[in-house]
Order: sequence, then C-alpha cells, then structure tokens
Amino acid sequence: LVGAYAINFGFAPDGHHTGIYSFDSLRALATDV
Repeated sequence: LVGAYAINFGFAPDGHHTGIYSFDSLRALATDV
C-alpha cells in the first residue's frame, strides 16, 4: 500500500500536484503500470 501511495505521489493524475486518492484509483495506477 505504501508503494502505491509513493507511485501516486510521483505520478499524480493532475500531473502538477500530489494528492491522496481512493484505493481503487491506486490499484488502477499500479495495474496500468
């Protein structure tokens, strides 16, 4: 989970600021990668 958050911080959907997203979004990012 921590890794997912790290990825989220590095590649935020906004592309210009970090943020916390739902677990589903984190899973989607991890799966997309």
